[in-house]
Parts: sequence; structure tokens; C-alpha cells
Amino acid sequence: MSQSLYTAMGGISAAQTELNVISNNIANINTTGYKSSAINFSDVYYGTISSGTGASGTTGGTNPIQVGIGVQVSAVSKNFNSGTWIATGASTDLMIQGSGFFTAQSPAGEVFYTRAGNFSFDSAGDLVTTDGYKIIGTDKVLATTSAVTPTHIPQLIVTNVTPNASFTTNDITSLNNCSMTDGKFNLSVNNNATPLEITIDTATNTTMAMLRADIQRQLNDAASPATAAAAVAAAAALPGVTPAEITAKTIATAEAAAAVAAAAAAAAAVPAFSYGNVTVTCDLTTNGTMQFSVAAPATSLTFSNSAINQSNFLAQTGLATATIAANTYTSNVLDYKVDVSQVTSVSAATKINSYSIGGDGSIQATYANGDSLAVKVGADGNTYQFTYTTAENIVINGTNVNVDSNVAVPANFVVQLASITNPDGLLARGSNLFSAGANSGNIVYSVGNAMGLGNIASGGLESSNVDLSTEFSNMIMSQRAVQANSRVFTTTSNIMDTIVAMGR
Repeated sequence: MSQSLYTAMGGISAAQTELNVISNNIANINTTGYKSSAINFSDVYYGTISSGTGASGTTGGTNPIQVGIGVQVSAVSKNFNSGTWIATGASTDLMIQGSGFFTAQSPAGEVFYTRAGNFSFDSAGDLVTTDGYKIIGTDKVLATTSAVTPTHIPQLIVTNVTPNASFTTNDITSLNNCSMTDGKFNLSVNNNATPLEITIDTATNTTMAMLRADIQRQLNDAASPATAAAAVAAAAALPGVTPAEITAKTIATAEAAAAVAAAAAAAAAVPAFSYGNVTVTCDLTTNGTMQFSVAAPATSLTFSNSAINQSNFLAQTGLATATIAANTYTSNVLDYKVDVSQVTSVSAATKINSYSIGGDGSIQATYANGDSLAVKVGADGNTYQFTYTTAENIVINGTNVNVDSNVAVPANFVVQLASITNPDGLLARGSNLFSAGANSGNIVYSVGNAMGLGNIASGGLESSNVDLSTEFSNMIMSQRAVQANSRVFTTTSNIMDTIVAMGR
């Protein structure tokens, strides 16, 4: 009979443990990124009175007779479903919309994991938790071990943007609104309301198409053999003017006809010019114009600023190549370099103006001069590299961005996330932190929107995922479990009192 006392006490103890879990959930209903816990029970070892017997030819089988001795807590598991979004407006407040954990490093170098993204920059420019643990950054889309570099944004920088000595085809993207239509190369720079027009530098300042039309008009309307001959010679020198185009003109004099025949023979040796698909190589000349060298035929065209929206853009940039397709030029190729150095004087420093954090956790820092420093994934598809954008929207990438390692490294500019095989195997360490446990499984490190990890949203936090109605329902059930087990305890105690009284 005494066993029932222990069984009832075990039931009360298990219900009390559940109440402890419930009370902790309710207490953390407003805790950023908190993950609610749920308790699971299992029965305990059974006392066996009879193991049962099998059936025989003359007797039937008997079932085992066992009496359980109570309940035990089998697991307390975490619910890692995402909480709801709470907008704060602070760019350093981050939420992982999906799976994954931020990684933080203690002063002792231990790596922790957290879902609470209420971060801020400290006095050194490092991104830290509310307890001062540094948020780790990465320069890899995928890594098997955690990085150790904290996410860091330089508050002051010194930059030196210069064109390279020789203009090659370094891939520098996002030259805004760069196109050629109707023979005009258009660049929208310095926020001009009207695009800067760069046209062929000729005596009449006309485009190629207009120049060809003008030559044909001169052939049709020639007033003298000399005028016609000069027009024909000019036409023959142009790429793409074929003998058929020239001889088809009506020329009034024999001299002009002879000139046509001579020019036609010369023109036959000139490769045809195509507007369809031609590569044009450009260099910056000493007078600040862009020299366009057309691959076929072997000739060159000099471009300069038109009278509309005069700009020093040509004198400041080195345009390397442009591809023509369907009479439309597009060019995202520049060749510039930038040095980002440590601050040695207050007058030379440029202060940070703002920063933003993208869905992959990459940070873009914009400085007071309008320039911005950011990162992007390089050609290998895994390693981040710096990219620098000037206020004029000239984008400089890769090895052309030379950032002093004492100022910043790519790992400073991307928040690292962890993908954990079994999050339930993590050990809760308080302060919204977890550490790897014996059963947490493999941990790989990546960034937002990669390797199945969630998107990083800036400007808000993840709320606790505690469901208050569920907690209150569980609380009532726990209360009833305590009451029922107490009644068993009381009843058993009364029976024992009766038995003792029988011996008096």
C-alpha cells in the first residue's frame, strides 16, 4: 500500500515540473526571440506480479499482471518556430525569417547561438548583443567552422578614388542609365534631369546615321563634279557604305562617274560596318574625350560632350568596353580603383552617414560624401569581396578596392548565421543564448537566404513564440493533476490510519 504514496508523490512532482516549465514560458512572453518549452511524460518501471503463460492443449494462456509505479519527465523540448515580427525602426534590430541562428562570441572566445536580434554597435563599431557579446561576421557563403571576426563598421574612413593608368575590362557594374539610342551614347550622371549626351565629334556634330544620310543627300544633289567627287570620297571612307550604295546615285557628269567608279573600287576593300553586334574599345585621351576604336573595320571615332549638360564625367572616368546590340549600346564596364585607409587627420576623414542590412546579412555603409562601402559574392560564388560605389554611381569591385585590413575586412560586413541539425540538442545558457550540446549535431555556417536559412529582416525583432492560451490550458491540467494525486495520497493515508486503528 505504501507504493501508492510514492506513485502519488511522483505524479505531484511531475505536475510541479510542468508548472515550472509553464511559469517560465509565461514569464518570457515578452522576451525577444524566446522559444517556448513543452514537457513530455512517460510511465516508469512496472512491478510484475505475473509474467503470464502461453496457451497449451488443455489450458488457456494468461496475460501478465503488472502494476505501474508512477510517472516521470521524459523530455522538455523547445519550440523553435518563428515568433511574429515586431517593427522597431532600428536598422540594427534583426529578425531571421525562417530557420537559423545568429552567432555571438563571448569575451573568452566561446561561440553561442541566438535568435534574439536586438543588437547595436558599440564604441568600437562592433555589432554586439545587449550583454556585449560580439556578433560574428563571415566572408563565406558556406563554411564548416565558425568565423571569429566580429561584424564591424568603420565610422571614419579616408578614400582615394583614381582611374587606373591603363584602361582594361575590369568588371565594375551598375553604371546607371548607360545606353545608346539613335546613335547617341547617353549617360545619366550627377543626378542630371537630362541625360548627358556624348555624340560623334565631327564638323557638323552629327551621329553616324545622320552623317551617312547627309553624304547620300550630297550625292543626289551634287551641283558640280568636284562637289560630287568630294562627297563620294567622304562616303567611301565611311564604314559600311558599300559600292552598291554609291553607284546607285545619279551623277550628272562623267568626271563624277569616274570618281564614283574609283571610289567604288576603294570602298569594295573596306569591310562592311554592322550596327548589329560590334565590340567597341574605348580609351581616355589626354584632352578628356573617349576614343572609341571599332573592331571592324579598323578605324576610330572620337566622342566628346555635346552642348547639353556639359560634365567633367569624361575627364574623370575611363570607359573600357561597350557592346552594341540592336543599335543599343550598354556598358557596365569601368576601370577605377579606390584605396580605403585609416584616418590620420581629422580634416581628411569622412564620417559614416547611415548603414543598411540586406536579406543575406550584408551591410552597406554610406558616408557623408555620398560614397558607400559594401560587399558582394565574388566570381567563385562563395567568398565575399568589397565593392565601393561613388556618389556618381561608379561601382568599383574586387581587387580594385584596396581596404586597409585595420579598417575593415569582408567578414566585418556580413552577419554570420548557423544551421544546426538538431536545435533541440542545444543547451540554453540564459540571456537568449544557446551553446552546442552533445546531441545538437553538425553545425554549418552561412548567410541569410542560403543553405536553407531564413531571410534576415532589418528594422524589427522576433517576438516570443509563447501561446498564452495554450499555457493557461496546460496550467489548469497541471493543477488538476496535483489535486488528483493529492487525493490519492490522502485516501491512501486514511486507509493506513484505518489499518493502524484496527490493531487497537
